Amino acid sequence: MSFLTLGFIKSIILPKEVNYYENRPANKISNINIKEFVNGKLQDELELALADQIPFSQRMKKYYNLYSNSVADKMLNLCIKQYFNNQYFYITSGVYRIGAEGNLVFGQRYLSYEKDDLDVRINNINELNQKNPNLKFYLYYIEKDTDIYFHTNEKSNLAEYVLENTNIPKENKGKLEINSFNEFKELFYKTDHHWNYKGSYNAYLQILKMIKPTENAVEPLETIKISDNFSGSKASSAGVKDIYIEPFYVYRFELPTHDTYISKNKKEYGYNNIEFIQNDNEISYGKFYGGDEGEVIFDYNNPQAENILIFGESYDNAIIELLAAHFNKTYCVDLRAYEMDLGEKFNFNKYIENNDISKIVFIGNIDFYVMEQFLVEVE
Repeated sequence: MSFLTLGFIKSIILPKEVNYYENRPANKISNINIKEFVNGKLQDELELALADQIPFSQRMKKYYNLYSNSVADKMLNLCIKQYFNNQYFYITSGVYRIGAEGNLVFGQRYLSYEKDDLDVRINNINELNQKNPNLKFYLYYIEKDTDIYFHTNEKSNLAEYVLENTNIPKENKGKLEINSFNEFKELFYKTDHHWNYKGSYNAYLQILKMIKPTENAVEPLETIKISDNFSGSKASSAGVKDIYIEPFYVYRFELPTHDTYISKNKKEYGYNNIEFIQNDNEISYGKFYGGDEGEVIFDYNNPQAENILIFGESYDNAIIELLAAHFNKTYCVDLRAYEMDLGEKFNFNKYIENNDISKIVFIGNIDFYVMEQFLVEVE
């Protein structure tokens, strides 16, 4: 039986949940029907699923990419430093290199392409807001490399479209703004698609000012370097992991005593013992800040404060514990994993009522606002 056949059978019967090489959920075939075959969605899903599910595919991809890219990168690095410092250079898997320091970026995404999916999400948020007048809604958009073409600094205005068309009050909406490559590389990793310690803390300050304008922020006690050899998700997907590396810095905070529950089980979220994890050669954004769990609850046992619900993705993993310090109980839901982790579908009205929640916050980048997995069912 061929690897292709094995991959097809595995994709349907026992699909792999995580692509560990690229640090993302593995592609699977979600639904086989005539409609999706006719519109081509089934064929696209099958192609992506086979790439993830074929036995040893991730390992073969890793070794092939390391071999093919190590020599090419040395030549590219020389050319960039000498002649093309501000140009985009395509590597593979939608990843470009820009700048002499080896920053990896994704290509720009355009409103004309994303508009239909954005409209679906915007209508979903607007309907939630309209049907729940007793709740306060907040929205935060994270601009990044996909929102701007750094060579000309021309922006796609994706954030503006979301912010202008959601019917949440203007003072309850904000964004992490990126207007140039210099701003981007200050707030995001070179080799990973997430924001770094500076970018995430910047966002925490902005979101806190939006939802609790009179509250004092938790301030970092010090900056600590965890590793010199961090190589993130972009490097992995482009096959240049361990060729493109960078230091991994974090802020250290002292937070009030609190309890944390992950999918109803009491346990820590991410790493709080910085000394233990220092010089970890396998450090990753998710390993330090916490994974994409269906539900994380922070209980600061502050009954005078409100309870809050945060809908987010992997970006908010770095800031939810900080935001939670300003509330009684903070419920953080990633709808991609909720049903799988909790064993039941997410019911918005039931969740709000059972947990006495008064504020709802949406936090995410363009993917969060276009992916159907993040839609909240409205009753």
